[in-house]
Amino acid sequence: MSHSKDDEYYIKDINLTDRIKITDQYVAIVDNDTVIVADIHLGFESVLNEYGVSLPRFELHEVMEKFTKLLTDYPIKRIILNGDFKHDFSKNSDSEWNEITQFLNRILTSIDEIILVKGNHDNFLSTIAYRMGVTVVDYYDIGNITVFHGDRSTERDERIIIGHEHPSITFRDRIGAMYTMPIYLFFRSSEILVLPAFSAWTYGSDVLRYPLTSPVIRNKNIDEAEVYGIYENGIVDLTTIKNIKKLIR
Repeated sequence: MSHSKDDEYYIKDINLTDRIKITDQYVAIVDNDTVIVADIHLGFESVLNEYGVSLPRFELHEVMEKFTKLLTDYPIKRIILNGDFKHDFSKNSDSEWNEITQFLNRILTSIDEIILVKGNHDNFLSTIAYRMGVTVVDYYDIGNITVFHGDRSTERDERIIIGHEHPSITFRDRIGAMYTMPIYLFFRSSEILVLPAFSAWTYGSDVLRYPLTSPVIRNKNIDEAEVYGIYENGIVDLTTIKNIKKLIR
């Protein structure tokens, strides 16, 4: 495992295998030129606004800034959006049309290819993607690695990269303050990687408190999963769920 160090504890990226790298930017990189990102949830703010919750609409701007930095830091040729690119289950809202179109137009000027892997929120995504000349698929293979959102079962049982789970861990300090850290989960024996949610509004589901929801990993031994947290200065290797449970008892 090779680390690119920012300081003593935090690192910019980690090579999990000879093909898969995770980064402090909430994405995985395969073969150095393909980015996999999950759970962007564009349109989240407009959906809440419809329910009377007023939020500042900064997500698209923040997503674009993150991708600009990503494309500057790594020689990316292909981006795979691994499910839940949009937020609204039931329709394509005007804001989703606008934001998705802006995003795809901007990114397509910088890379060779975008692949949209369908997630459980993406019921109507094909309509927008078709007009942009982008294909929506149920899964995508990069050699022997399958990129799949993770909301449904699959016949594959190894070398899979999923999203959907929004994994995180919540830590509590001595005075009771809590901090939720988005994490990567990696089941090394089967080489299954679970990506953190890319959305700024999605804080994640605490894997220490709640059972795993994806059928891809639901029956896996969570204690064996390696944990890599994303903090403000980079990635921190938290070893395994088993070790974390021992520390917080």
